[in-house]
Amino acid sequence: PIDRNRLLSQLLIDLEQVLDELGAEGPRRLRHAYTQACATLGKRVRVILAQSRELLGLAEGIGPDGALLVRPSSAFDDTHGDAVEIRAADVM
Repeated sequence: PIDRNRLLSQLLIDLEQVLDELGAEGPRRLRHAYTQACATLGKRVRVILAQSRELLGLAEGIGPDGALLVRPSSAFDDTHGDAVEIRAADVM
């Protein structure tokens, strides 16, 4: 059986270490770790946006604020081929 007190204790210790590192070094390392683990990067994606708009493109990175960066496969609004930042609030 799992000792819940020990599990919680270890989780809180790990969280404290991550928060200390985040405060001292900023989000660079955390973002790097997330980018390495993100299975979406490098793949073609379809994003369904508000008002039934659809964006097709290549997931190419994670922005400084955590947004998924998608390079449209065709012109998308006024992007002129620039990457579009997709946030959870943008997706239906």
